Amino acid sequence: MRQVFDLFPAQADELVRAFLDGKAFPDHLEHLAYALYDHAGPLPTVAIDACERIVQHAGRELGDLRTHRAADGHHLVSAILRLYRQSRQAERIRCLDVIDRLSQAGAYGLTAALENER
Repeated sequence: MRQVFDLFPAQADELVRAFLDGKAFPDHLEHLAYALYDHAGPLPTVAIDACERIVQHAGRELGDLRTHRAADGHHLVSAILRLYRQSRQAERIRCLDVIDRLSQAGAYGLTAALENER
């Protein structure tokens, strides 16, 4: 999953959607979180769905430094803020909902990232 966005956009969307619905997602969501974080270009359409599912599944672990999910939270914070900046109004509302859920989870790096957005 780490190089999924190197594929053609339609192929990447299809592969990410299959991963989100697959049995491997809960145990390996960190690979998708990192792919979103690491992607240099505009994030694809499927990115908001991926962010929502990652937050839904990982929940409070995204803010728990005792777990490996804290790094996923950091990657997700970066990705969702980039997605917010590049999106239109409807997607921005979804991004804000994800940001709220990251805040509730105490996601690592969210406060500093939001301060840098001002």
